[in-house]
Amino acid sequence: MDKALKGVFKSISVSDNSIIISNNIGRGSTEFPLREVTNFIFQKGSFTKNGFLTVCTIDGAGYDVTVNMAATNKNSVLFQYTKNNEFELLYLKLRGMVPLKSFDELKPTPADAPDLKPVEPTSVKGNLATVKWCPNCGAEFSGGKFCSECGTPIGGEEPIRVENAATGHPIKICLNCGEILLEQAQRCPKCGEKGEGLRTIKSGDSGQIQAVRIAAKHEDKKGFWQRTVEEGREINRQKEAAKITQPKPLSKKERIKENKANGVACCPKCGSTSLSANKKGFGVGKAAVGVFTVGVLGAAAGGIGSGKVVVTCLNCGHRWKV
Repeated sequence: MDKALKGVFKSISVSDNSIIISNNIGRGSTEFPLREVTNFIFQKGSFTKNGFLTVCTIDGAGYDVTVNMAATNKNSVLFQYTKNNEFELLYLKLRGMVPLKSFDELKPTPADAPDLKPVEPTSVKGNLATVKWCPNCGAEFSGGKFCSECGTPIGGEEPIRVENAATGHPIKICLNCGEILLEQAQRCPKCGEKGEGLRTIKSGDSGQIQAVRIAAKHEDKKGFWQRTVEEGREINRQKEAAKITQPKPLSKKERIKENKANGVACCPKCGSTSLSANKKGFGVGKAAVGVFTVGVLGAAAGGIGSGKVVVTCLNCGHRWKV
């Protein structure tokens, strides 16, 4: 059994045959055999709102859970946004352990129901299909208030319905996984197939829809959430690589030491190489003081220091003689 992943009030752990949700404080746990699990609902948390992971079962439980219900729902684990990545990885792992079914697929079919065949125009006039799709990603909608594929909140709005007529409304079917999508969908949110991998079919042609879904290749392609996680990791990796390649700025002491080692003149105070040099001349002030104190010979004091170069740093204003 995998190590339990701890949420706010409950923890979830996975074994080869079941999923166990247990209370963090006190006793009590619920075990879900994998043969009874039909789908999962996952919603990321944010700084102001917790996320949740829900186990949906063959009796229909879990499909209608929202974040406001997750804390008390026995099928759900509420978690803080700091654990988004851990719970998302678990969600991706769980989706690969069981055959996923929508809520509509759990409804019992009458024993005498005829096989699916192309629907005649006269037999379906004015009726509506029961199949629904997410208005954001085009994935088949399984009930509840959030899309099980992209996590888009559906709220109280009614998902898009397709008129079940023989001519019907154009829809798309993924030739890889068999997912039913909206006509405007450019990519399958379940497996990532796009372009020629999406076939447009009339919604009323149930026979062709069934044939295409059965013939789907079902190749092991990356799902929406897995692609999102990997893209995020790649962005973080590039950011870290940029930090490594970008040289660290030198301190003042290091800059002065490097300039001296390379024979570059620089300010001894700030290390700047923006300097101005001027030769010092005869000092009138010094000569006047010398005459006043020692007489005519004191005029020679005006020549003290003349001929030396005074360097001024244009960056910090520091001055020194060389």
